[in-house]
Amino acid sequence: MSWSLSIKEEIDKGNLEPVIFAKGVFLCWFIWKARNDLVFHSSKQSPISTVARAMGAWDEFISATETCSSTHQSVHSSLPSPSSHWIPPGAGSLKINCDASWSRDLKRGWGGIILRDNRGHLVDGRRFRILSTSAFLAEASVLREACIFAKALNLSSICIENDNAQLISLSVSELVPPWEALAIISDIRSLASDLRLYFRWTPREGNEAAHWIASSQASSLDLNWVVSPPAVLFSILCDPMANRLASPLSGTTDISRKEQPTLALYLHYQ
Repeated sequence: MSWSLSIKEEIDKGNLEPVIFAKGVFLCWFIWKARNDLVFHSSKQSPISTVARAMGAWDEFISATETCSSTHQSVHSSLPSPSSHWIPPGAGSLKINCDASWSRDLKRGWGGIILRDNRGHLVDGRRFRILSTSAFLAEASVLREACIFAKALNLSSICIENDNAQLISLSVSELVPPWEALAIISDIRSLASDLRLYFRWTPREGNEAAHWIASSQASSLDLNWVVSPPAVLFSILCDPMANRLASPLSGTTDISRKEQPTLALYLHYQ
């Protein structure tokens, strides 16, 4: 990691453009993939082809970013709005929703995970403390915990919903995440592949129950809240069409109120 720190120092001094570091991260990722192909599949790849794939992925990333930026307004106006309430899974299936709250001052927050059946009944759930240096890392940590939660319950081929479109997109793609989130996103991808999990973006209204569990309003939850949910949570579970948004924690980043993406993300990690 010393080379990356040296590059960052040069960028901070103005001697290098930040794009150099970004391209280096892409290259490292594809070198790592080539190494894994050699070790686990005995597939040899030339250095030139590895560099070519890395730079090709970089070009695709830049192109996609510019396209999304330039066409956001026109596409957004022509697409139907995604569902603004919780959608149950298919008959006999389960669905996980997860969310996070985070305090910029305290650098910590809470994660909320709920498991519901196709009738909307609360089957299981978790509320837990998280330590994080950013709102995005808090969300990513909770999504990873949701995958671990599914594994602990021996669940597979189920949907996990979250209201952070960037996080959902990174979790199912081969794009290089921000370096500080690389380990977490890698864990999410690995767990999703092993358990055949799929992810779906949902607006805040569709994630309201998990949002409430992660919020300060749930600070008084007792140990048997899954069996006997408090009145507020019970009303949310019974009336998914309701548009009651839990008030964010004072001094806390309301990280569930993200900009609605132009395309509903319903992505399956194979």
